[in-house]
Amino acid sequence: PQIVTAGVPAALSFSVSNTGSSITSCSFYVNGSRYGLNLSGNTASGSYTFPVSGSYTVYADCLDASGVTGTGPSN
Repeated sequence: PQIVTAGVPAALSFSVSNTGSSITSCSFYVNGSRYGLNLSGNTASGSYTFPVSGSYTVYADCLDASGVTGTGPSN
C-alpha cells in the first residue's frame, strides 16, 4: 500500500490483460466513487487527489469487447 498526502495528486497505474477480447474501458474506485482511467496497451492509468492523508483501498474494473468485466487492485 501507498500512503497518500492530502491535496497532492497520486498517480495510479493498473496492469491489465485479457486472453480473449480486447479491453475497451477501465475505471477505478475510491470509497465507492467511480472515476475513469486512460487505457494504453496493457496499462490503465489515472490520477486522483485524496482529500485526507492516509491509506486507501483503490481498485479498478475493466470491460472487454465481449462485455466481460474483471476487477483488481492498484499497482
